[in-house]
Amino acid sequence: MKIFKKLATLALALTLCAGIGAFAACDNTSGSGNSSSSSSNVETGAYKFKILNKDGSAAVGYSVQLCILNDAGEQTACYAPAVVDEKGQVSYSADTVPGFPGAGNYNIHVLDSNNQQVEFEGLEKTPTAYNTEDIVLTLK
Repeated sequence: MKIFKKLATLALALTLCAGIGAFAACDNTSGSGNSSSSSSNVETGAYKFKILNKDGSAAVGYSVQLCILNDAGEQTACYAPAVVDEKGQVSYSADTVPGFPGAGNYNIHVLDSNNQQVEFEGLEKTPTAYNTEDIVLTLK
């Protein structure tokens, strides 16, 4: 019984130490140079889109969704859509889409109010870095 208590106490102590270590490793507020480039992109930027109708007017009632591409260029999963505002603009970032990791190589989808993909003209994939000007997508 004494051995069991000692093993249980040791296991509890190791679990506690591992938890504290994991918590400390996740702290990005220290300003150290060890933070990944994607976490710094999340803090400083977003993909900016402008969705237009065929006639050039702002497309309202749509959303933009970004989907992950693997190393072979195949789509594997999609993040939640971000809704276009009354000017046809949307900002896609970790602030607007929970769980979005930041700049990278993603497929671009435009969805209608029923979350169905619609065809558009413009970039089909995001640049690997956040853009400073709107990515203009025109609905077909």
